[in-house]
Amino acid sequence: MFMYLVMFLLFWIFLPNETRADVTRDVPIQSIQRQNANPGFEIELSRRLKNLKDLRAKDALRVNQLVIRIAELEDQRMTDHLVMISRVSKLEKHHAKDIVKITEKMENLVALQAKDVRELSNRLAETENMLKTDQLRLTQCVLELKTMNERVNLFKTPDVNVQQSNLTIESRATSNTPDENEATLSSLEEKTADMTFLKIPRSSPNISVDQAGRSVVFSVTLQDVMSDPGVGQTVIFNSHITNVGAKYSFETGIFTCTKPGIYIFSWSVEVANPNFLSTDLMRNGVTIAETTAKGSDDWGVGSTLVAIELTVGDEVWVRVDGHSPGADIQRWGTSFTGFLLYPS
Repeated sequence: MFMYLVMFLLFWIFLPNETRADVTRDVPIQSIQRQNANPGFEIELSRRLKNLKDLRAKDALRVNQLVIRIAELEDQRMTDHLVMISRVSKLEKHHAKDIVKITEKMENLVALQAKDVRELSNRLAETENMLKTDQLRLTQCVLELKTMNERVNLFKTPDVNVQQSNLTIESRATSNTPDENEATLSSLEEKTADMTFLKIPRSSPNISVDQAGRSVVFSVTLQDVMSDPGVGQTVIFNSHITNVGAKYSFETGIFTCTKPGIYIFSWSVEVANPNFLSTDLMRNGVTIAETTAKGSDDWGVGSTLVAIELTVGDEVWVRVDGHSPGADIQRWGTSFTGFLLYPS
């Protein structure tokens, strides 16, 4: 743009000489020389010189105007340059701020991930501790069952002796007097009453194993977090740890009894702070037991262990009884375990 203006200015500077040539073009040089002695020629020459001066003055005025315009354009160019520099500086500052924000966000994400890893590690440790506790409980139950079996074996022979004693007493009753018979019967009833608590069916020497020789036991957990469950909703434990000889449905969350007897059920529920959540153990639609988990500091776990008698076809499950708004059932500390303790 600036170069075009300079060329235009040079064109106007040289324009007066061309104009003078145009003015004198129609008059031959020889004619001018012949008319030097003519007074009218001098007047015409003076007029033409005046016209040339006027043209030069106009050209000078136009040149000044062009110079002023060029100066204005140069000032505008400098102003635009300063504005561009200012904008670039602002963009660089914004870019630096964006980099700082992105860096802070990345650091926060790293910190959150580290926190999540710590929480997962703590939950895994809690789950391992719970599993160890359950194993200890099962071991204690097995030991108790062995002790009970030993007691049963100890009292098998006395039962035979009692039957023989009864026969002896009955044989003697015919020869004794009525008063002696009453005294003998009273003594026998007292001995029999002391032994009633040990009457265990001899057809089941191993009370933790069913007739097929396989244990009836299941232990299940949650596969994912159960978000904002509804009141009365069944907790479906869809990730199994153990399911031997048991009819637990991973689709409905219901355990169906196929062998009658005494069962042990244990379940635990974990929630995050500051929420609370209550659950019930249901048998055929009737509440058997209840537990509440309350989050404190970080996480809260509620658990309960019960023993109930079931018959064939009975159904047992865990349902939500109530909770605070937005309470979710966490997966790590939530489990449901049941096993046959004593078949009937």
